[in-house]
Amino acid sequence: MAGLDAAEPFHAEKRPGEVTAEMRIRTDSAASAASLAEYLQRCECIVEVIDHQIIDATARPRSFGAPHAHIELEGHLTVWQAMHPESLIQRPTPLAAREGK
Repeated sequence: MAGLDAAEPFHAEKRPGEVTAEMRIRTDSAASAASLAEYLQRCECIVEVIDHQIIDATARPRSFGAPHAHIELEGHLTVWQAMHPESLIQRPTPLAAREGK
């Protein structure tokens, strides 16, 4: 999404009955958060900007089954990190694990 501002939340709707993997991602800067959010949206992930350095991401699996959606999301993060070696990201506990799912 062109011009995504890390301060403005982006909410995308999940499809009814859709099973997804969710992850909270912390970046080292607002610019990194905005860049990562934009990249993940281009990869058809659902992204919500929490604040200037934190986003929540949800993968929408296409070729993998829902239980493996986290692998798709990790793949997207690995590619983004390779393209942005100057940026640091942290993956605190996945949201589903924190919520006891």
